[in-house]
Amino acid sequence: MLMFATTDRLQAFIQGLALNPGAHWYRRATEHALLGCAAVRGLPLFIAALALVSLSSCKPAFDVRLASPDQTLPKPAFVIQSRDNPQARPEYHTVRVIQRSSGTLVWHLRASPFNKEASQSSLQYGVMPSGFEAVVPAAPLKTDCEYSVVISGTAHGELRFTSDSKGRVRAAD
Repeated sequence: MLMFATTDRLQAFIQGLALNPGAHWYRRATEHALLGCAAVRGLPLFIAALALVSLSSCKPAFDVRLASPDQTLPKPAFVIQSRDNPQARPEYHTVRVIQRSSGTLVWHLRASPFNKEASQSSLQYGVMPSGFEAVVPAAPLKTDCEYSVVISGTAHGELRFTSDSKGRVRAAD
């Protein structure tokens, strides 16, 4: 059924091109190439293959975690590792911390100059790592809130964490 709907839309598009006299050659070529060949019948298979290729070429990921289980406000620490090579220094250029309930950006760092050379394997909230500049200065983290720390560079990683009423920080589920 999907194939007929796709073919009908394509025919309507081609008929629309026929109204433009300059597009006559294009209409004829398109009719021949798309409607007259078996490639249209194999379109669902092509889409599935394209999705498989797209998914397999995703950027590698960073693992972002709390530096220890006893982190507290105001300055929890994080560890960043590449999943592909945990022993190598992760290569990132941007750090963002977002309060999840409001979507507010509470801290945003960018490498200066913009590159991945300044990145480090650990990071503490509110402490400016060398080679970075604050795009948004660190705002105080609040108790009973959920946050995300997002690391971007040659890969991408995120950790959702919460703070309880006593200021203890835990990784969110």
